[in-house]
Amino acid sequence: MSAKLDPTLQGAENARQLAEIEDKIIEVLSGAEGNILENETAITVITASKTLSNDINQKQQIAQRTEKKVSCQSCFQAPPNHANATRKGLNWSLSAL
Repeated sequence: MSAKLDPTLQGAENARQLAEIEDKIIEVLSGAEGNILENETAITVITASKTLSNDINQKQQIAQRTEKKVSCQSCFQAPPNHANATRKGLNWSLSAL
């Protein structure tokens, strides 16, 4: 498999990672006792999750822009065999002369 994922797979992977982050935060918060601001484990998990979440969101935005570019470019392209069919028709017309 290539190092780059297509935008659809990248989006699915990003969504999966974000869901894991949310689950981890919920787990830490539900098990926290006392003042959450004094719970070092909770602070570490939330800080790391925020960093990872920002990274994933940035990747997601890039994937969405890439997908949009690919979609727009395909709208303006002729079907693959269109050029060949036109050339063959032109060649046939010229040979008939």
